[in-house]
Amino acid sequence: MTAEKEVVDFNKDIVILPLENWLNFALGRDESVFVALPLIQRGFVWKPNQIIDLWDTLLRGMPVGSLIFSPMPPGIDVRKIGKKELGKTTETGAIGLIDGQQRTLSMLIPWLDIEDIDRRIWVDFADTPGDGHLFRLRVTTKNQPFGFQKAAPSAKLSLSDKRNALKPFIKEPNEELPEQDVLFKEGKPYLSKCPIDLKDLIDEWKKQKGNRTKWIESIEYRINENKLNLDEENYKSKVSNFADSLERLFNLKIPLLKVDKSIFNPVAEINPKNNDETIDPPLAVLFKRIGTGGTALSDADYAFSVIKHHLPESYTLVEHLHDEENIASLLSATDLVMTTVRLAAAEYSPSITDWESPNKREFHSLIKKDKNAENGFLETGFLPLIKNGTLKAAFSLLTNLLKYNSDTNPKGLPLHAFPVLNRPLVQVLLRWIRCVQLNSLNNVASVLNNNREEVLRFIMYWQLCVTDPKKASFIAFQYLHQTDTNFPGLKIYDALFEKNVAIPIFSPAQILEINRTVIYADSNKLRGWKRFLIKQETEEKEKKVIQLYNRWWGSNPNRYTHPLLLWLQREAVDKFKGNPVAGREEDTPYDYDHICPSKHWGDWTGAGASTDSLWRFVEKNDDGRGHVYVGNSIGNLRVWDSSKNRSDGDNAPNIKLEFDNPKQDERDKLLEQSAINLPQIEKWLICSGELSKERSWSPERALAFQQVVEQRAFSLYECFYNELGFSAWLEKLPETAAQPMTESYSPA
Repeated sequence: MTAEKEVVDFNKDIVILPLENWLNFALGRDESVFVALPLIQRGFVWKPNQIIDLWDTLLRGMPVGSLIFSPMPPGIDVRKIGKKELGKTTETGAIGLIDGQQRTLSMLIPWLDIEDIDRRIWVDFADTPGDGHLFRLRVTTKNQPFGFQKAAPSAKLSLSDKRNALKPFIKEPNEELPEQDVLFKEGKPYLSKCPIDLKDLIDEWKKQKGNRTKWIESIEYRINENKLNLDEENYKSKVSNFADSLERLFNLKIPLLKVDKSIFNPVAEINPKNNDETIDPPLAVLFKRIGTGGTALSDADYAFSVIKHHLPESYTLVEHLHDEENIASLLSATDLVMTTVRLAAAEYSPSITDWESPNKREFHSLIKKDKNAENGFLETGFLPLIKNGTLKAAFSLLTNLLKYNSDTNPKGLPLHAFPVLNRPLVQVLLRWIRCVQLNSLNNVASVLNNNREEVLRFIMYWQLCVTDPKKASFIAFQYLHQTDTNFPGLKIYDALFEKNVAIPIFSPAQILEINRTVIYADSNKLRGWKRFLIKQETEEKEKKVIQLYNRWWGSNPNRYTHPLLLWLQREAVDKFKGNPVAGREEDTPYDYDHICPSKHWGDWTGAGASTDSLWRFVEKNDDGRGHVYVGNSIGNLRVWDSSKNRSDGDNAPNIKLEFDNPKQDERDKLLEQSAINLPQIEKWLICSGELSKERSWSPERALAFQQVVEQRAFSLYECFYNELGFSAWLEKLPETAAQPMTESYSPA
């Protein structure tokens, strides 16, 4: 049976209520209690495997820990979950959730109205449960409408699996794919046998008012209607067991702990005799010991909790900033809050210490700065920045400045590249935008437009060369003043290098001087880490060049994510389907696709002394992993739309790049989208190998593999350097002055 509506007294220190009631309160379906919960779904940080584990716990009827709330004053404008309009907190029963947002949002997935859903949970009644679970649970999202791997619930499907999952939606060879929303609505987890949306199962339980027999009849009828020819005894047993789980779920109760107002105060205010700033504030201790089961709350989450208590208006901070499609909508709630805190502090007083992300003690030090007002900084520094759309306007200006447009901003960033901008960099850019807003009230658009090229150059430099983003942002903030308007990119660049938190940029000609980083044409062996070996006698400038190109190549051979490709392939990336808001590695609507597939060379060393073993062509005096350094280099990767229905996956380069396509314009367009130049075709063709003999390697094929990866990696760097105009910086810095360009590199 569903829980009965009851009057809940949130004045108690501990409130225990049925889970269903709590979710109805959170959604606003039961208006007797007003629950303020920031809409942080766009910054959702829980991975699919965490959602699955939580729901397995719920279906077992086991507790999921306590939630922590704080009473809210009446008359505060707050938006409820699933509501676009603001509503005022009521005279009684208004509470703000301080801790437990991720759990609540994960529990709400099957409770939300269909139009508000951006992820779905499925129960497969014909599949064996995952390890340690009662049922086989799967998650799908708008960006991954066919879900994730069964064996690794947070790992994306392979391109070949996605291609197979798309086949039922394509009736003609050249037919356009349905929109992502359609795929999400009609798609099911790949390789699932009898999946039913958990929302449907719960809705049916509510419809039958908890009548177990009628619910089982309804679900079995639905399964039989699909004519899947399943083992009747097996699926009926699972359906019956799931009915048991729903009974436990709807009987489950959840505890909420009230946080007293005094516990939000700093240590010194609670105990005047103890003014030790090294002691954790009381709320931090509470979260660590009770609220999150012994796991310390992050500094950002903690600061947001304190801010929400002192300034209930900030509950709508995230919603206000997420209203439009801009950089703000791609940041998590806590990233937005900490960014606002830092910007507000910079404008509030020059005497305030600049913290990129203050810890709990530093945050309390910040909000205690003004001794004449209880919440001086929060009320007169933080709050004005988010009121009247001030910060929202700054985010919009920054987005318009950076956003790629083939006509008006061809060097800009596609939306899918925005989520990879780290928080310290975004804070630096917003700080400059705010300086322009404050200093050039009637000329903001003109100032921004005049600085666009310098800002984009600085961003891409930061992405490649900054080794410590947090420290780099501290240095950058020192060069941003409200009296300045032009972006001081070159000054910051020079300072970052001087402070040893970044490496300098070098021209392609300077990199080519250190020939061994670019090409090993004199060797028929695949080269690993010694390509970037820095010897003791190496000159300082040469060291920096090697470090730079190592980062460009991919300094970690075990990873093959190269975010700079999002910019290098920006024209193609701009057309990718899917929502860039996700911004999470497991839920991005694109993949990093090996041009020469890893199946041909990765995790494989050949068959002993076999004459066609790749292992025979790998440098033995290196680390024996030259094939991995070559295969995972930026030169062998492209960014590719997850929903593309091409013959990608594990196919050889000559197939996926359509070398035999009689329509040359189509082939050339595909090469352009893949950031591959026509002179590279010959080597890609050679390293493709023979059909059905992908793991057979000859000396010629192995050498062509290394050469074409070297060639493309260097060619991409030339594009990066030249299109962003880095020579404008180097010409003004004698110690790293660009030398005359040589001819473009081409392997022997």
